[in-house]
Amino acid sequence: MLNLSLRASTAPRDRSKINTLDYLLMTVGSMLAAYSAGMGINQPEVGMFFVRLIAVGTVFSFFVRRLLGDSWLIKADGFLYAVLGLIAVTQSQSLNSLLPGEPFPRALLAASWLGWMLTLGSFVTWRDGTLLFQAIPAIALFGLVGVYDTYRDVTFNFFGFLLCLATLFSRAHGRDMLRLVIESGFAGRAEQKSRVQSAVRQDQALYERMRMGPWQWMAGPEWALLSALVIVGLSLLGAPVIQATVQTVASNVKVTVPTSAVPQNTRGNTIRDVAELRVGNGPNAGLTARPLYEYSATGGNSYLRSSIYDNYTGSGWDREYNGAYNQAQQWIAEPAQFTFTITRLTPAFTLPAPAEVVVWNESDEIRPSNYGTYNIDAQSGRTSFTGSAIEPAEDSGYEISLATEFAETTLVRKPRVPKRVKDFVAKAIKGAKTDREKADRLRVAIGNQCLYNIKAEAVPSGSDPVDHFLFESKEGYCDLFATTMTVLAREAGLPARYVQGFLPDPFNKDGASRQLVLEKDYHAWCEILFEDYGWVVYDATGDAQSVPGGERGTATSTVPFYQSDEFRRLVDGGVIFLGVVVVAAVAYVRLRPSGTIVRRREIDRVAVEFVKMLERRTKQRRRVSQTLGEYVRSLGDKLTNPEEASRLAEVIAIGMYAPEPPADETVKTIRKQIAALKASLRNQKS
Repeated sequence: MLNLSLRASTAPRDRSKINTLDYLLMTVGSMLAAYSAGMGINQPEVGMFFVRLIAVGTVFSFFVRRLLGDSWLIKADGFLYAVLGLIAVTQSQSLNSLLPGEPFPRALLAASWLGWMLTLGSFVTWRDGTLLFQAIPAIALFGLVGVYDTYRDVTFNFFGFLLCLATLFSRAHGRDMLRLVIESGFAGRAEQKSRVQSAVRQDQALYERMRMGPWQWMAGPEWALLSALVIVGLSLLGAPVIQATVQTVASNVKVTVPTSAVPQNTRGNTIRDVAELRVGNGPNAGLTARPLYEYSATGGNSYLRSSIYDNYTGSGWDREYNGAYNQAQQWIAEPAQFTFTITRLTPAFTLPAPAEVVVWNESDEIRPSNYGTYNIDAQSGRTSFTGSAIEPAEDSGYEISLATEFAETTLVRKPRVPKRVKDFVAKAIKGAKTDREKADRLRVAIGNQCLYNIKAEAVPSGSDPVDHFLFESKEGYCDLFATTMTVLAREAGLPARYVQGFLPDPFNKDGASRQLVLEKDYHAWCEILFEDYGWVVYDATGDAQSVPGGERGTATSTVPFYQSDEFRRLVDGGVIFLGVVVVAAVAYVRLRPSGTIVRRREIDRVAVEFVKMLERRTKQRRRVSQTLGEYVRSLGDKLTNPEEASRLAEVIAIGMYAPEPPADETVKTIRKQIAALKASLRNQKS
């Protein structure tokens, strides 16, 4: 009789317990979910905060599991996980306030406690149950990020999570099956279970051999990976259909995510309000035609401010002033008031503003700064905001700047620039009689000297941006035009500042007065302060010719190749193709007939024939729970030769569960013996 007893190998590999790979799989999956949650509100620091804590918690759990083994504390992991999960839910607001940067808004507070649940739970993942339960908050987080649809790469992160989860689930299922194999006695029928259990649990051979016995159809890691790839493929094909189906319902659900209006450019200037700003960063290919705001007003010009800078650093801008000269009322002698409305079309926590804002109607939800920015309260769910602003009643023929008022501030302080820049200013303003004429001449001189090119190369490191722009490259886009205009105005003794915001295209209007503000409308310009008139826009790009293909709004409507829709479709198609190839390969390897498979199938057919023959001759059906031997013994005196029937049952069972199936000759011999037994039963009946 075949000996099925197993011994521990010289270097045993314990397949019954969680190991490093299991922790790594769930850690990566949890990190992908937490990071996606942070990026979904455009707060990468929130995502990285969760990622770091999950890493610490996982390392802690790993060493606790190694040190405590199978102690009673390890078995309390489920209770501890429940307690920590309850804390994450009940203390969600307090925990949310601990997050760096902008926390989750009230409407998305669930994302905060799910992130904390995932993070705190990582400290008590000591067994398969708690380790796999981490998938619950992770999947919920992915679902939330998918609902408010602000992080495009969440799809790829979710696919990565699926692969990790499928592999981990397969490994956990294998450990559970290993436990059942041991408890069934399959591992060593000839030995006492108590003697072999500890050795068997650490034997790699058992893990492989058990897949040849009653557990032979247990899903292995390759099937888990295949399942995940199939899910990925179905998701890629079905997601657009589902999205289109629920779009009408989802459009009625308003969720505001505290994220900046648009993401930071890949190489060009940033459109977020930052304390320090560099200019001349090279081709600006990060802006698209995506609508950000809808704007309507009863007056004012087309320029919408979002942030203001006053201190030129030699390579960019930062801030020194306290905002005192940002109060428009004191500079405009005859103000005319108008109303405006601006609506967020995408999640954003900043609002650009027209002219000089006097009041916001939703002042309790708007937080103004000294730098020209208006931040929306993170808890606000409002999308439309209204207010009042002022502008000069008419063009009063402003001529004199307020240079005297600000002679000691950065607004007039002459920056350090090369001599040829100074000479350029002197030549441009020569003969000008008023400050207004000086500013106009400088704007025209810059436009005549340089070309507008959104694809212009970056200013070389160590070079002065203004000098390089005017005399070397002689091309650039709005940041260099605005910087040069501001620096040259100060060299001429005019109080000037650098401003960022939006200049909407007048052709992008929705109706008579509602202006769409697109992502590619982002712009920079110079403003100069004039007596009794306030801040006047000086945009040097308006006087410049454009390089063909580098016009404003042309290249900015493109995205890097790896973010383009074509590239994503190529990747999606590649994933589907890879899934099909893997399915075909696995099916071919698994299902192709081989000598071993054919012989094992043959002995299985013999077993079925043996049972059916006995059932027909004895009129007694075999119960599902009975083994072949138990069934034959239960027939008793219904058999003329019970010893022969028992022997045949034992031979067939050994053939079915042995590591190697019986040879063809052996199968033929068994069939002949079954036929002989069948004949004896027929003779008995007759």
